[in-house]
This record gives sequence, structure tokens and C-alpha cells, in this order.
Amino acid sequence: MPKIRHIAIISLDPERLAQFYEDVFEMKRVDVPGEALNLTDGYINITLIPNRADGKGSGVNHFGIEVEDEEEIARRFARWNLAP
Repeated sequence: MPKIRHIAIISLDPERLAQFYEDVFEMKRVDVPGEALNLTDGYINITLIPNRADGKGSGVNHFGIEVEDEEEIARRFARWNLAP
């Protein structure tokens, strides 16, 4: 069964939000190159992306789903007339 493994959140203050997740939910930072901050609970990763767009709201940007069979998922996309 496909599982959500990654959630990306746009934040005006990624460092403060990272500290919140570390303190409240005991998440750990993951060292990944780039300006975003990455945390994990050992199962799901959260990426905190700096909000650089004037007037753009913060919040969930995207999420990633891990699948076992990419070809099967592509066939399911096709049933919905979507490109994988």
C-alpha cells in the first residue's frame, strides 16, 4: 500500500517551526544540503521551506507518497487521464 513519507511546509520562520517540532514532537533534524530544514520522526519526514514570495501564504506545499510499484501507479494515473 502506498504511504505518505514526506510533507513540505512553507514557513516565514522555518527555524522556529523546526524548534517547535523538535521540542513538542521530539523530531530529529536530518542533514540535507540546501536552505530548507528537514526533520524526521523516523517514519515521515517534514521539510520546512522558507517563504520568499510576497503575499504568498504559508502552509503545506506538497507531500510525497512512497509506492512499491511505480508502473502500477502509472496505470492508475492513466485511468484518471493524468500523467505520472
